[in-house]
Amino acid sequence: TGYDYAGFGVFADWRDGRGPRPEGRYYGLVFCPDCLATDPRPYFRRTWRLAWSVVCVKHGIVLQDRCYRCGHPIGFGRATRGGGPVRRPVVDRILRCAKCDAYRDDAPRVAASPNEVEHQRARDVVLQKKIAKLPHVAGSAAAPNYFAMLHSLCNRLSGPKSQDLEFQSAAYQWAHVRFAKPDWYTISHRVTSLTLPARRPALHVATAILAGWPHSFTEILWRLPNGPAVAADAFSFSGW
Repeated sequence: TGYDYAGFGVFADWRDGRGPRPEGRYYGLVFCPDCLATDPRPYFRRTWRLAWSVVCVKHGIVLQDRCYRCGHPIGFGRATRGGGPVRRPVVDRILRCAKCDAYRDDAPRVAASPNEVEHQRARDVVLQKKIAKLPHVAGSAAAPNYFAMLHSLCNRLSGPKSQDLEFQSAAYQWAHVRFAKPDWYTISHRVTSLTLPARRPALHVATAILAGWPHSFTEILWRLPNGPAVAADAFSFSGW
């Protein structure tokens, strides 16, 4: 992929689920159906393991984290037939759902918005160049610090606390993104445990905030009745 960083060890907080969890509540791995369809030998990209990857920049579509036919989370477990595992080639385990055998590259494509594609490209560039250059901040930030701040913002944008909900509402309004209060299951987990549809808007807003940092953050605080208190808490974010 061209992205090294010693096996992504510095981005451990961003590693997503490694396959289905009990009761199918967590998402699995993610994939781009167009990438799998056009690969001479299909494979899953390492960057798809990082939870900030939600869009394929090359094809302009949203990545997928479940089987389009049965809804089963994406994983490489063996298919089961008649109560026992079924051995099959590696390429089949990559291309086909372990539960219903649907081909992943047949999944309906969901077009990403131009802003989503641009934000995904910006995150990929930071990872590739290992630094983040923000227009309103002197100097530049190392990639681990940028993604630590992104992680903190995303958690605030999907967290359960009452002050988080106030910040979320103001931030989503500022970014012109529809805000939906997280459900009981979503709010009890970090951003890396969210389904991909729930993760997309949080990443969209957080990336937009960092692109205009710190002015964007100040504008959001002005929308809050307790802006100074939120600001004091916000600057305790790790990584910056």
